[in-house]
Amino acid sequence: MSGSVPDARPSVLLEDVHGTWTAVEVDEAWAAVIGRPVERLVGSAIGGILDDRFVAERLARLCDLAHLTSTRRRVTLTSMHGVVLLATAEPAESDGRRVIRLVVTPVASAPEPQSPGEDLVVVFDRDLRGVEVDDALLLITGQTRDQVVGRTNREMGYPAYLADLWDSHHRDVLVTGATHTLEYELPTVAGPRSFRTVISPIRDGAGPPVAVRVASRDLSTERLDAATRAPEADGSTSAMWLRLEPTPGAAASARAHTRRWLARHVPDRPADPVLLAVSELVTNAALHAGTDMVLQVCHVEDSEDGGPVRVEVWDASSAVPVLGRPGTVGGRGLALVALISSDWGSAPTESGGKRVWCEIAAPGPVAGRAPGVPAVASATPDTTPDTADVTAFWADEGTPA
Repeated sequence: MSGSVPDARPSVLLEDVHGTWTAVEVDEAWAAVIGRPVERLVGSAIGGILDDRFVAERLARLCDLAHLTSTRRRVTLTSMHGVVLLATAEPAESDGRRVIRLVVTPVASAPEPQSPGEDLVVVFDRDLRGVEVDDALLLITGQTRDQVVGRTNREMGYPAYLADLWDSHHRDVLVTGATHTLEYELPTVAGPRSFRTVISPIRDGAGPPVAVRVASRDLSTERLDAATRAPEADGSTSAMWLRLEPTPGAAASARAHTRRWLARHVPDRPADPVLLAVSELVTNAALHAGTDMVLQVCHVEDSEDGGPVRVEVWDASSAVPVLGRPGTVGGRGLALVALISSDWGSAPTESGGKRVWCEIAAPGPVAGRAPGVPAVASATPDTTPDTADVTAFWADEGTPA
């Protein structure tokens, strides 16, 4: 959302229409923030009622989580304009339809993010109700303290299969006193994440356990480290390697480092196509994976024309990237990458994440095109589309981040 926010709390009602959160009711405060009349916002996908793709994707995930759990969820995030926002998504009804009421409020500061390796802790009593919970866990699940303390896992809104799994382990630890360890995938405000949980007994003296301590660790960082411990750039003359966090500023940082590397190692190549590919792949990972990522840029000398510049982004999410379509929150960036690349693709990593890559060929005849993506008609023979091509591509979405 933009840098100026009115005193009123902007709110909107969203309905799931064919998998896309779509505005069915928008208040005047929201319209004032966006700078467009209400009638132009109603009927738009969530990506069309915001001016920030990063915020739009996070809020779509928040709505997914509120809808899945049938409970109110919240998240604090920072927009690309530096505004810290507290967003709350709550299930509601409108004319007999199930909708999500999304309310966004500016706040003074954002809570501290979870540090790598930090445990997320909650304590359950013998009735399997939460009695203590730390702030880090509330931040990643989008819950308030009142939604955890005094409630069972099912009452907290977790999927039944997960609630039953956890409860069975909690009961066993309370009976046997043995520590249990398990791994699972959990829906969070940043999308599905994998966790390793250690369930240990809490005793009052020498008696039987009176409660269980549940300490969970997000495996995303560990899996990314395992996937990219030794990234290889086979056949390349040089390579740049950069680790990034999934923030609105990740793409800008990636472009700055890449621009310096290109000037040093391939100064004769046009920089813009590579920088555009870097920007879109990094933004795509920040929006859709929501994990730390590693950017690798290398020059592959495998042909007489000097070979392509290869861009790779590794993240810790197993979600397969897909080409987007007009009106959706994301995916258009990946389609643009396919448009300007001689080849592109994605592959899973052994640690459970993925890498998405593309190759920007040296200027010259078109060497190839991504499967299923038609070449762009252009008067020039270069593989890079001209300004009109890119402008037309982004006509409905605005300029890329």
